[in-house]
Amino acid sequence: LSLFVGDFVQGVGIAFDIRWISKGIVACGGYCTAQGVLRQTSETIVYVDACAIAVHTFISIFFRRGEKAMILSLFIVCIIWLYVILFVCMAVSSHTKGNDIFNTPTPYWCWIGSQYTAERIAGEYFWIWFTGLISLVLYVLLYFCIRGNIVVEENKWWRIHFRRVGANQRQKAASAPAKDAFIVLLYPAAYFGLRLGLSIVRWINFVGRSDPNDISPNVASGPTFFVQTISALSGVVNVVLLAYTRPGLLLLGEHS
Repeated sequence: LSLFVGDFVQGVGIAFDIRWISKGIVACGGYCTAQGVLRQTSETIVYVDACAIAVHTFISIFFRRGEKAMILSLFIVCIIWLYVILFVCMAVSSHTKGNDIFNTPTPYWCWIGSQYTAERIAGEYFWIWFTGLISLVLYVLLYFCIRGNIVVEENKWWRIHFRRVGANQRQKAASAPAKDAFIVLLYPAAYFGLRLGLSIVRWINFVGRSDPNDISPNVASGPTFFVQTISALSGVVNVVLLAYTRPGLLLLGEHS
């Protein structure tokens, strides 16, 4: 639910582009600041939520624990929202005078200004790549766990065994309930596939600039708008994957 709320808020922030399109220019001001706040808050929350989902999925499948830890899950979600909101509010409120404005044109929409490289990394880029790395490691381990190459003792979860699996055993594993859990991994995997393109374009646009106030793009508008459009579809992809992989959730139907 937290991930979907983040996707929705991000969609609202993207919708702010309608004004820039109608005016033909992106300019600083209250409207620009509002868009920057919405986009940074929603995007970071989605990245951190995806990291939490990956860790929870790994623990649930690999160690067979934590599937019903509702209170802990709510606590983690509250911490994520509190951290992101405080970070964004403190950053914006400390840069409000003269040319020291936190959210500026970048250049096709408003986001963290190009002179705030450290804030860009700490506030968003770190979570993009950190979550990607964590997800890659955990999903590879889950893949081998589902194949039967890694076995965790049920009563002694700290005992992990590695073994080779024959063709017959792999066939049995493929038909086991773990296959359904493996399908769920498509959810965060597809999400990051949609998101990383935009992060790369953004990184190219501000890395290596000698003038921090220079907002001229290093990437042409065509590729930029393409990856932006793909990224904006993440909410739709999340809903489709959830409906396909876990239809019993959110009254989407009965599981086949």
